[in-house]
Amino acid sequence: MDAFDPHFLEAGCREEVGALLEKTLALALDFKTRDRVGHHRSVSQLLEKYVVPLPEKGCSSADIMEFVDGLLRESINWSSPMFMGFNDAGNSVAGLMGSIVEATCQQNLINSDFCARAGTFVEIGVIRWLRELVGYASPATPTSVSDLGGVATTGGTCSNMYGMLMARKNSYPGFSREGLPPGARPRIFVAADITHYSVAAAVGLIGLGTDSLVKVPTKNFRYDLGALDAALKDSLERGEDAVCVVANAGDSRTLTLDSLERLIDVVRRRAPKCWIHVDACNGGQLIFSHKHREKLRGIERADSIALDPHKVFNVPYTLSCFLFREPAQLSGFWTSSTLIMRDPWALGQLTPNIGSKSWSSLKLYLLMKHLGRSALGEMIDRRIELAAAFRELLSRDARFHLVTAQSDVNAVPFFYVGTMDARTADPARLYRVNERLYAAMLKDGEFYVHGFGIKDDGDCLGRGQNQALFVLRFMSGQDGLKEAELRRLIDGLARLGEEAARRAD
Repeated sequence: MDAFDPHFLEAGCREEVGALLEKTLALALDFKTRDRVGHHRSVSQLLEKYVVPLPEKGCSSADIMEFVDGLLRESINWSSPMFMGFNDAGNSVAGLMGSIVEATCQQNLINSDFCARAGTFVEIGVIRWLRELVGYASPATPTSVSDLGGVATTGGTCSNMYGMLMARKNSYPGFSREGLPPGARPRIFVAADITHYSVAAAVGLIGLGTDSLVKVPTKNFRYDLGALDAALKDSLERGEDAVCVVANAGDSRTLTLDSLERLIDVVRRRAPKCWIHVDACNGGQLIFSHKHREKLRGIERADSIALDPHKVFNVPYTLSCFLFREPAQLSGFWTSSTLIMRDPWALGQLTPNIGSKSWSSLKLYLLMKHLGRSALGEMIDRRIELAAAFRELLSRDARFHLVTAQSDVNAVPFFYVGTMDARTADPARLYRVNERLYAAMLKDGEFYVHGFGIKDDGDCLGRGQNQALFVLRFMSGQDGLKEAELRRLIDGLARLGEEAARRAD
């Protein structure tokens, strides 16, 4: 091995490797601090450049550095001030510090005896902080992970799956050994067309079958609680098993919040043994808010909760957290491996589909330690104020039409109308124009808001809830975002919308 171009980090080449990593970090920082969101390349160009035969011979570190530089030039920068589609900026300084340590120091939190001593207790600490914030009780001093009632996972999809696994265990305690008992008729109640796709995927993957989903009607992008009550009643009268109701604390499209207190009252009255899981991957940020925490009133009564710190707290990917109200629910469910169970602090007991477990929780621990409860609350409140400011700007601009009457969190769904009258224009043309605007925005690369098709659940066009819309969604996740960027975004969208409208004629 060439001593001046090491391939592995060892004591004898610390300086050389350190210099290489410093240069790599400089490239990454240049990428994260650039203004432009992206530089569009066609699929054919990307295939030609990256999907190539495996090289027979290696290359130098300098060649690797040049390759990384080019790679980042063709990547999407979610930290750009003009990226307003998601909250996932990943630009927390403490979070980035944690990410470097996580990636470099190789701590495996599956076991605390020989894999991750301090790391295990960092995760235990951050889970207890989150439990306190949502209103779950914890023992003064934990004695093992059986007292914890939560764990860091790889993402919201994983956390929602854990919620479905816990719901399955609650209704069918012997499922892991015996499968579904004879005559079982599981039913999982979800908000139609709103609940995140991961729930349906989980229900199928864990053996309950997607046919067990009961899609309950919605209104204004939240459960119609009368329809939910009727669906539970009808299901129970048919002798079906009410296994779980999945509530949304910020649906993944408009970030509208279910009325958790009222929803839980309905479920507890109609089906007391039914598990209640709250997907709070988007709206969970409100647990820190000073002004808006009350919007999550009742979340502490849910049986389990999915949170997504990498989605709402600016920590780098990946990090989600799954919490369950009663830690004793852990018993007899997760793993029986003697390699893990002999260690009472092994977090691997809480992760049935994760073997080696990264130290992802360090990023959130450091962020919370760095900012503290107060500053985190101010950050969330500022996001909501920015969303309100953007909504106000759009409400006074005849070129755009708002989809929802209010923003529960920090998202504003809308669409471009230009010179059209939204209520008399051809809905298919409105859809087509906004779909083309979105495609042009991706290619342009100067700025970004999310775009997707949904039904008009709030009837903003006056043509019924089932009218198809292609909407654009602003989200105020950037901590330094100012009104100047909001106006720049609106002007850019109007420019692309005008071009899209001309092409649609």
